[in-house]
Amino acid sequence: MKRTLALIFSCIMLLALLTACGNDVATDADQSGTTPDATESSDLPASWPKGTITYECGYAAGGTQDLVIRALAQYAEPITGNSYYVENITGGSGLIMVNDVYGRDADGSTACIYSCTIPTAEDFQYFPSDLLDSLMKANVQIYDQMQACAQVNVDYSAIFIRSDETRFTTFEELGEYVAAHPGELSFGATGASGNGGLMLQTFINKFGWDINPVYYDSTPEEKAAMLNGELDIMCTTIAWMPSSEGFTCLGYSAETSNQDSYPGIATFKEQGYDFVATMRRGIFVKKGTDQSIVDYMEKLLGQICSDENYIADQAALNYTVDYASAAEMQNSINTVVETYQNLK
Repeated sequence: MKRTLALIFSCIMLLALLTACGNDVATDADQSGTTPDATESSDLPASWPKGTITYECGYAAGGTQDLVIRALAQYAEPITGNSYYVENITGGSGLIMVNDVYGRDADGSTACIYSCTIPTAEDFQYFPSDLLDSLMKANVQIYDQMQACAQVNVDYSAIFIRSDETRFTTFEELGEYVAAHPGELSFGATGASGNGGLMLQTFINKFGWDINPVYYDSTPEEKAAMLNGELDIMCTTIAWMPSSEGFTCLGYSAETSNQDSYPGIATFKEQGYDFVATMRRGIFVKKGTDQSIVDYMEKLLGQICSDENYIADQAALNYTVDYASAAEMQNSINTVVETYQNLK
């Protein structure tokens, strides 16, 4: 009898152990080590798409926009019950991606991440009109063809040099070197006709730099060119700081510095240069998408952006979660495009 009881007890313990082990298996939606709490999806609108939802990114995998939208897809999956697929459609600084989204059905099954940087009207006036037309193509296309669902992130343009650079070690010294050596330095950015190109050309035109612009499809490509000695300076975003080992940041375009996130780094304005520009990243769908889908996506993104696990995951990447409504994100893109159009 004792042997029988011992055998039964052993079986019970083994079953409990196997059950516990089964609960520890990580799924595709648990790659970051934190799993968002699933919520009832009973409030999904009737028109909400069934099956897989595609999130598109106009830049290569591994960049800021790619990592942000992958995290949003991960957290959305258990909430809506859909499978999410992230597709990187590179080229044209987001133009090819926008064209792809616009060519699909306006049914909420495809959305994209896009960022708009808002320089001042005064900064726009530093550009020759033909150059500005080229730089604004992607913004204008978003304005004409897409509908904002929400803002999810803010960022700022920054200038980096290699840490072993000796010709200049501050933003002021860089300006002095450019003035003394016109046409010598190369200056990189991601995307010729999007926000990267817009910011690079703002530096060149506003500060009167005679410097050679070079454009890349992604920040990792830009970084490789710097490390290989093919590029002297790179313009990317301050959120890139966690990946910047071997580099030094000379400043960034916020109004005031964030010493908690970026200790020892002053903004351009704090260094005496009148240059402030905020990059606002948002999620967009094709115009004509059912308003109930847009409204639900706004609510969904707000729920994710308030999730403590999501905020912690983004903070670990040095990304700033900054949720704003669909109307506020739409106003951001409207402001930058309409400011540009009023100058024409």
